[in-house]
Amino acid sequence: MDNLCIFCEKINNKSEIIWENNFFYAMFDSFPVSPGHALIIPKTHTVDISFLNDDMWASLKKVIAEVILIIENTNLKETYAKMLQNHISEVSDWFIKKAIENPRINTKPDAYNHTG
Repeated sequence: MDNLCIFCEKINNKSEIIWENNFFYAMFDSFPVSPGHALIIPKTHTVDISFLNDDMWASLKKVIAEVILIIENTNLKETYAKMLQNHISEVSDWFIKKAIENPRINTKPDAYNHTG
């Protein structure tokens, strides 16, 4: 993996990873735009999801389903409070504090967005 890639650096910090298989790993975003915002990241450098190989595509549906279960069963307020202790930046702290203050922080999301 490329040492200059932020996502390659993240995979080495196992404490941030909430799910992992041979092709992907997942973590809660340090800049959450909404409570529960998580990233599913390929372990290989990929320009976008259209470049995933057949094996990766085959596992992606399961990955998404399993990460959704983790999001729905995580105490996000507690998780974000721990993230604040590992200060990344003022901007990250701002996003995390906004997520903590969200009145729906520990409720099941109405929907999920998948982008690539």
